[in-house]
Amino acid sequence: HWCGASMMASLSIVSPTYSCLATRSSSMNRRLSCTRLFASLKEFPDLPGLVIQPDYIGKNLQHAVFEETKRASLLAQEMAGASDQPSMVSPAHNIPIRSEYIPVKLPLEGSIIGPQSFSSSSSANNSNMNRRRSYRSAEHFCQYGEGHRLTYYRGNENIPRLGLPSNFLEQVLSDFPIVEQEVQESRRRRQQQLDRLPLKGQQSASSLVDDSEEKHDNYYIWRLTLNYYPAASPSGTDVTDRRQTRVGFPWHRDLEANGACTMILGLGVSPGRLEFGKEPNIDLSLAPPKDNRVRHPELVEPVQSVTLDPGSLLVLTGASRWHFVHRVLPSINGGERA
Repeated sequence: HWCGASMMASLSIVSPTYSCLATRSSSMNRRLSCTRLFASLKEFPDLPGLVIQPDYIGKNLQHAVFEETKRASLLAQEMAGASDQPSMVSPAHNIPIRSEYIPVKLPLEGSIIGPQSFSSSSSANNSNMNRRRSYRSAEHFCQYGEGHRLTYYRGNENIPRLGLPSNFLEQVLSDFPIVEQEVQESRRRRQQQLDRLPLKGQQSASSLVDDSEEKHDNYYIWRLTLNYYPAASPSGTDVTDRRQTRVGFPWHRDLEANGACTMILGLGVSPGRLEFGKEPNIDLSLAPPKDNRVRHPELVEPVQSVTLDPGSLLVLTGASRWHFVHRVLPSINGGERA
């Protein structure tokens, strides 16, 4: 989810996170800023691996990022609508509903992938490529889930900045060590799965793993899911009912291919509500379920709901990432979010 109008955006990686955006004229300023900011970190005993940092970015920056994010979502919607390409069925997504997308190339400048997000051997080339690049490839779903817009960016070279500082992801990684821990644990688990595969000839399991991931511990592959939730619209046909509902997002578990960790930056004019739940027969001590889809949402037992205010950052690791499921709750009279 980029994992916000209300927009909720979520960044996933095959590792990652976000950071303090205070003045960085000295290391002392940075330490003081982080201490003040992280004093308000929220943790949830019933949801291991879930943390929320309120006010992760300031109001002015949040407003600017939201406007850029909203513009990118609208541009993707317009380009998809005008495209002569046929829609394509998504082969793998996180809800048990047929979903179709249109490939788009968006004229979005900049990148939030800093040099430390690449391997040492390729950082210079990737940095130069991002400076030259003016188009970002994405898959746009004009209507997803319960009716919001979703744009999916995959690959470091396609992650747009959207008004965020260029070192944003580097700072997140620095501020949240749990992200690196989750990445390493995910890679260890993946290697164990490969080791159990029947192999032919002299091929080794390690040869099946992307060299860029195995040879460079500081190499991260990022995904960005930009979710745009329009402002509430009238519910039902009763003209005397002035209540309006902003759509939500049904129960789901993020795809394994989306990465080891999910981070959601709340954007927009009003808070969003997320609810976490547990499916029947899920054992937290066992390996995560392979099927990420929730086939019987009526059987999900709600565990806890959380509020994600604009500018707050939610980080999802551990059991909260792999075992529990979550959804975005509809909102009565809710403003646009992303």
